[in-house]
Amino acid sequence: DVSKDPSGIGFSGLASVRNSKLLAISEGNAPALHPNQLTVASEDYPLSRRLFMYTPGSDVPPLSAGLIGFALGQQGQALVAESGFISQNPIAVKPEFDESTPESFRRLTGNYHRLTVNFRFSEGRTKLDNKARRDLQRVQQYLNQNGRSADDLLLIGFADTQSHELRAQMISELRALSVRKALQEVNVPDVAYTGYGQYMPVGGSGSPRNGRVEVWIKSR
Repeated sequence: DVSKDPSGIGFSGLASVRNSKLLAISEGNAPALHPNQLTVASEDYPLSRRLFMYTPGSDVPPLSAGLIGFALGQQGQALVAESGFISQNPIAVKPEFDESTPESFRRLTGNYHRLTVNFRFSEGRTKLDNKARRDLQRVQQYLNQNGRSADDLLLIGFADTQSHELRAQMISELRALSVRKALQEVNVPDVAYTGYGQYMPVGGSGSPRNGRVEVWIKSR
């Protein structure tokens, strides 16, 4: 039990932390992040990990398909939260910036809260990965259930370090545009977007976690 050892350190799921102190950790030169609803759900926290469920392919038994649908849906994710783990149902939070956050980014997001959703991509591409496809539906459901619209959203794309700053800026904007187009397919049209280049990494140089699109929503 790490909580009873003054010099002990361990790795545990958030549901089992109890009285132990949570540590902020970093990867490479990226700022250290504490594990919380935002950093874990968005997969910014370096030790965030996915739980995969596998099926035999196209011929999925109805019972298996129903279980997977429930686990990934709102009701199943609500049970995840009740069990002490991090739900994938989005919520809006006001991030705590540190001294490394550029003033231009503070101005950009000053009137926004951040949703606990990051859109990520197949490595080295602008094609959304499998979790991101499900997150499109989650963002749509969040807007509908909270009386919000696409006009309230801002997508901010990020890229890993590139050989030229302009290239990183272009990649970050293309990623944000890719998410914008995907949201249109689920009836969330014309979302505002921008790119922030290779700045504000959440992982070390070369980490695929740096290539992401954050979702921000206007504060009320």
